[in-house]
Amino acid sequence: MLIVLTTTSYALSQSAGNLVFVLAPGQSSELSYLLTNDLNTSTSIELRGEGDVVTFLTLPDSVVLEPHETQEVLVRASVPETVVEGQYRGKIIALQKGTGAVKINVELEKDVIVTIRGTSQPVPFQTVLYALAAVAIIAVVVAVAARRRSTM
Repeated sequence: MLIVLTTTSYALSQSAGNLVFVLAPGQSSELSYLLTNDLNTSTSIELRGEGDVVTFLTLPDSVVLEPHETQEVLVRASVPETVVEGQYRGKIIALQKGTGAVKINVELEKDVIVTIRGTSQPVPFQTVLYALAAVAIIAVVVAVAARRRSTM
């Protein structure tokens, strides 16, 4: 007597590489990555962000992949004007929950890096005073030179 047991194999894959954003305060950009369902049935994938980048990211809560479908997932990074310059890291988690008698969850991680550059720094008050003093001195010199010419 031969007994054959079959199980469903859960297969979820994603495109290689990290999502890397380089933005200045006030800017936003979109990047995408691919998720592939290698199953013979449709599957729902839950998406969430983790880490320092979460406050900048917008992505769908979930996507449904048809059998053997590859779908593009758009990820938007929006950087507020007041953010501090630096590099923020995190990841996107794609979770495929198993179904049936034996539940096998498949979880994929996609690293996300948001580099913020070009933050404008406030000008110190002393620098403003020096600039105003320089303008005042130049105005006095020009006025004196103009008087000398008119008296000649």
